[in-house]
Amino acid sequence: MNLEQSFIYSNDLTFILSQIPLIVSEKFSNQKLLELVVPNSKELILQNKKRKIAVSNPINNWISIVESGVYNDYELLLKLSEVCSTKILGINIYSSCDEMGFVVFDKGNILRQEQIDFNNIFDKYDNVEEYIWEILQKNDVPKNFWMKYFKDVVKDKGWNILLI
Repeated sequence: MNLEQSFIYSNDLTFILSQIPLIVSEKFSNQKLLELVVPNSKELILQNKKRKIAVSNPINNWISIVESGVYNDYELLLKLSEVCSTKILGINIYSSCDEMGFVVFDKGNILRQEQIDFNNIFDKYDNVEEYIWEILQKNDVPKNFWMKYFKDVVKDKGWNILLI
């Protein structure tokens, strides 16, 4: 399983939907991103000329983002956390290379991040999903939209598709 998904603490879907295209169109580089230890898919993002981004309707003050390229755009997430003055959680799971991680942005800052080798979590957890679910629960992210792939959410009426 390879999955990257992010969660925005916000109820203002209209503002989020208006900001994503503006941020994606900007050419900016944030020095804070050099501090990231989680796997970064920046090269894949740069190769993709047309992006499809699914944005969920809010559930319990959380909105989820899933990209068609199965990656998180950490520049987008960092900037979105700044302009929305909120917390954003980005997770990634790469079972193909036994890596996973998460990052929490808050108001344009990296609040917390962790990169984990799969082998180090099986002492405490039965599977990777248990570990990620614990992280999401600690942040009160609802289970309703966790572990979603773009191909699945495009059919769901609870998601908005942005073509950028």
